[in-house]
Amino acid sequence: MTAKALKTYEFSLRIPREDLLAFYEGRSRSISVVANNGLRLELPAEAFRRYIDHFGLRGYFRVLVTDEHRLIELQRLAV
Repeated sequence: MTAKALKTYEFSLRIPREDLLAFYEGRSRSISVVANNGLRLELPAEAFRRYIDHFGLRGYFRVLVTDEHRLIELQRLAV
């Protein structure tokens, strides 16, 4: 079995509480972000659920993905 290469990307995100309504109503299943290197990523909105507070979704994040773009881990590094 060969080891799969992992890639990390970092990005800032700020989505006001009102704009998250589409996610809660099920109309939006992904969140599009632009990583610091300029690459656009589509991430499952569900992965961000634990970071949503009464202000909305905000912070500086790091995402870890496989070469096949499968999400391994999402971390909030700062608010």
